[in-house]
Amino acid sequence: MSKPNKQSWGFTFSHKFALELGLDSNETLAVLANYGFFSEVRLCAYWDTIETSPHEFNFEALDKLVAIAGKGGLKITLAVGRKVPRWPEYHEPDWARNKSREYLEDRAIYFIERVVDRYKDIDHITSWQIENEPLLNFGITDYVLTPEYLRRAVESVRNLDQRPITITVSAEKGQIKTEAELADIVGINIYPFVYDNVLHRYIDQRLANQEYKSRFEKIGKDIIIAELQLEPWGPGSILSMSRAEQTKSMNLQRAEEHIQLAKTTSIETVWIWGIEWWYHNTIHRNDMNIEQLLNLLNKK
Repeated sequence: MSKPNKQSWGFTFSHKFALELGLDSNETLAVLANYGFFSEVRLCAYWDTIETSPHEFNFEALDKLVAIAGKGGLKITLAVGRKVPRWPEYHEPDWARNKSREYLEDRAIYFIERVVDRYKDIDHITSWQIENEPLLNFGITDYVLTPEYLRRAVESVRNLDQRPITITVSAEKGQIKTEAELADIVGINIYPFVYDNVLHRYIDQRLANQEYKSRFEKIGKDIIIAELQLEPWGPGSILSMSRAEQTKSMNLQRAEEHIQLAKTTSIETVWIWGIEWWYHNTIHRNDMNIEQLLNLLNKK
């Protein structure tokens, strides 16, 4: 299937979220790769599922996903750290909590190094993402990420491997000075229409189309759209929301608007956020399915 314009399209795949939706994560990723439309996938190295006890690592699930992506011809960006995609943002193991900041950060750096060392010989991994929106105060943890910790994490990865490092920021809220300094690739996360838990209503927070690129291109680094909102963001989790509530923040019209927004930014690489939800709909619903999504992506 052809790709629209000259943009490269990919998606974030969270095997945690896929399992929450009742999907077989390996089967789901294989099917998505076999559509032939996408060229990239962002996978997540979840600390709490890989190192369930100190120094005891189980990479079996991630190994399988990396292999499936490679077989399907997908390039991989591997996100690793304390804070990686999907709620509760910080995926820290229980044994590392309720300790000192120093202990938590040292153990996190050790985990990051083990992940990079394990996968650095795999050619279709093209970038390491260090943390996710690291300096945005969002998520559940005892100690938020700091610029000092982020510098340590980036340096530890650079000492092991020379592939580009991706760091992500919120397009609407993020500060970019430290992230731009440390990253080779800056990924911007775009969420145009969300529910505000303070105002208790949905808000449209999109920027002007060209502002997404102009705001970030002056930093002199490669820019990608790391998360393009294509799933509901409502007053609760997706699993807790009714279908009617989900459609308030994501429906075919809104999906098309978000896709067209991404196309008009002229940013060459775009990763979809919400592919697991679309695939779940493909199995369980008659609308908001993968075929409809691909039609929207291919629309001029």
